Amino acid sequence: MAAVLFAVEAAEFTFTDDTDPGLPELPQRVDVVVPWLDAIDNLPEKVVRRELLKLADQSPSLQERLAIIHLGGLPEGQLHNWKVHLLELARSAGDRHGFLDYDDAYEFLIELSNFLSDRLPVLLEVGSIMDAFKLIWLALETAMEQKLSEDAGDDLMEFVNDCSEDLELIFADATESQQEEMLVWFWKHRNSAWPCRTALVDSLFLNLPWDGTLQKQNLKFLDQEIQNCRNKERLPEFLSMQAEIMKRLGSTPADLLALWKQYHDLPYARKQELEYYLENDKPAAVSLLQEIRVLDAENLEQVIACSKQLISLYEETG
Repeated sequence: MAAVLFAVEAAEFTFTDDTDPGLPELPQRVDVVVPWLDAIDNLPEKVVRRELLKLADQSPSLQERLAIIHLGGLPEGQLHNWKVHLLELARSAGDRHGFLDYDDAYEFLIELSNFLSDRLPVLLEVGSIMDAFKLIWLALETAMEQKLSEDAGDDLMEFVNDCSEDLELIFADATESQQEEMLVWFWKHRNSAWPCRTALVDSLFLNLPWDGTLQKQNLKFLDQEIQNCRNKERLPEFLSMQAEIMKRLGSTPADLLALWKQYHDLPYARKQELEYYLENDKPAAVSLLQEIRVLDAENLEQVIACSKQLISLYEETG
């Protein structure tokens, strides 16, 4: 009997009352026309102002927006404070060494994107082109400065593409002097030591439709970057950019050949030389292939490829 009582006490029972009807149904909503536009149009100005003050007092973003509309651009120091805010976001997202794993990087890039989309429209509304440009740069720069997980590469690319679309719209509305200011700003503030894919930003800016004069300035800045480049792995990329700009300015294949010869010690440049010779000067192609076999003797795959090309050229030229 004791065992039975123990079992009864230990058991869990759910009691239901069939007579309990449960909670009553919630009432249905009714359609209500809220005449807020009429209120703005018809309320006394001092009432509307009073209510706006209440809202702005509780909303820093509304305060920023009103200031920008009033000034026609950013108040002094605002860009600096935005930068501090973005760095605080990055600091809170990363670990104690500043590294952001995939999940943290994803969330951080979302916050960056939201920051940009919340503030860019009002700058465009008031026609503050350069402030809008600097805001985009601020977001890009902050992303580039962070130690993001390699797994976040696709998310970073998506963020950069969004910035690119915004930048193209702004660039199209910019005056020639504003475009030149953008170009100078880019070369002054870009940082080749960024830990996070500087090449993405380089490609974004250098592919904008600069006019001939500004393209020549790009060539000048790019040549300086090549001369001072400490990261030799990026030299082929810079040379490729330089060649592309030269093509846009009307350079001939012979002009490009002079560029490749200037950097003949780089395998990338020798490859471009070879492509030119294969189309225009077969004997020179043979000589260069023989030279490459010697210079790249430790690269068996390269030696075999050169040998095959040489055989093909010997058969072709007899």
